Amino acid sequence: MYGLMRFAASAISLLPRWLSEALARLLGNLGYWGLRERRLIALDNLRKADGVASNERDCRRIARASFVHLTSLGVEFM
Repeated sequence: MYGLMRFAASAISLLPRWLSEALARLLGNLGYWGLRERRLIALDNLRKADGVASNERDCRRIARASFVHLTSLGVEFM
């Protein structure tokens, strides 16, 4: 696993910034749809938080943006 992460970090560092940002957005969206259990947890937490999201559409938008942001941080860190 360590070798795979080192390879990914090396490959991403060679990409232009705009391409690594696009890759992060893609991976974040894939994570949102692919990690069903985590998505449901995030949506449930947003529903419970008062004043964060006014409706279900806002909950989904914020949850997806959170996945994309987390992935962007990971790509940036590499």
